[in-house]
Amino acid sequence: MASTIFLALGSNLGERRANLVQAIQRLGQAVQIGALSNVYETPPWGVTEQPPFLNLALAGVTSLTPSALLTFAKQIEQDMGRQPAVRNGPRLIDIDLLLYDNLVYASEALVLPHPRLHERAFVLGPLAEIAPHVVHPVIGTTMQRLLGQVNRDHIVPIGPIDLATQAAPLNPFAWRPAQAAPFAWGTRTYVMGIINVTPDSFSGDGLAHADADDAAWIAAALAQGERFWAEGADCLDVGGESTRPGSSPVDAETELRRILPVIEGLVARTAAGVRGYQQSCGGRGRAAGRRPCGQRRLGFAARSWPG
Repeated sequence: MASTIFLALGSNLGERRANLVQAIQRLGQAVQIGALSNVYETPPWGVTEQPPFLNLALAGVTSLTPSALLTFAKQIEQDMGRQPAVRNGPRLIDIDLLLYDNLVYASEALVLPHPRLHERAFVLGPLAEIAPHVVHPVIGTTMQRLLGQVNRDHIVPIGPIDLATQAAPLNPFAWRPAQAAPFAWGTRTYVMGIINVTPDSFSGDGLAHADADDAAWIAAALAQGERFWAEGADCLDVGGESTRPGSSPVDAETELRRILPVIEGLVARTAAGVRGYQQSCGGRGRAAGRRPCGQRRLGFAARSWPG
C-alpha cells in the first residue's frame, strides 16, 4: 500500500543546486514524486558560522515503511558523500522525513512528524508552498498557519529546481556510485538481493522458465535487480544453476547463457564488482563485469569487492 510522504532537502556545500537535483533523482527510485517546492536560500540554523543553505520540500508516495524510507534516505546521503560533522553543521546533502501519512510514531531512530517541523521557517516555507492545507497530525494546525507563526524574514524563494539540466540524467542505479567505499565488514549488516535465472529454483522464483522467451526473463531479472536496489540491497547475487535437492549441475555454457545477459544489463547501469563461480565462466564473467572473479556463484555489487 502506498503512503503519502513529505521530505525536506537541504545543501550548503559544493554545487548546492546540483546536490539537490541528484538527491531528488535518487529518491525517485523508491518515491513517486508528486510535487516540488521552489528552492529557498536560507541562513544556517543552530551553527551560524557556515554557508547559507538551499532548501526545498517534496511530496510523494512510496511503498517503503517509515524505517525503510529513513534508511534509504540516509544511504543516499552517505553515497553522495555526506561526512559526519557537528550537529546542525555544514552538509553536502540533508534529507529529512517530515510527514508520513498522518502517522504519529517514535523510535530511537525516527520521530514522526519531524519533532522540529513546526519551529523551522526553512522547512515550513517550502512545505507550506506545496501543502498549505495539510494538517500537522499532533498540533492540529495547517502548514500555512504554522508558517505564519515563525519568523520567515530571511527565507527567500529563488525559483524552481531544474531537474533537466542541473544534474546527470536519471539512472535506476545512480544512488549506488562506482566510487563508493568498499564494504566495511563487521560494522553493519549488508543486504543481498538474489536473482534466480533458472527454470527450477528451489524457492520457486526462478525467472528462466521454459515457456518464457529470453527477452522476457532478462527484462524480469533486470527489473528485479532494480527493485532490490531501490529497496536497499547492497549487492546482488545472480544464480544460473539451481541447488534444490535432486537437481543436476548445469554446464558452464548453459550457466553463461542464463547469467551473462543479466550481468551485462546490470553493469550497463552502473560500474560494478563481480565475482564468479565456475572457473570456465570466470573469464567471461570478468569481461562482463570488468572486475576479478573468485567466489561461488556470481555476485554483483555497485561497490568495490574486498580482496
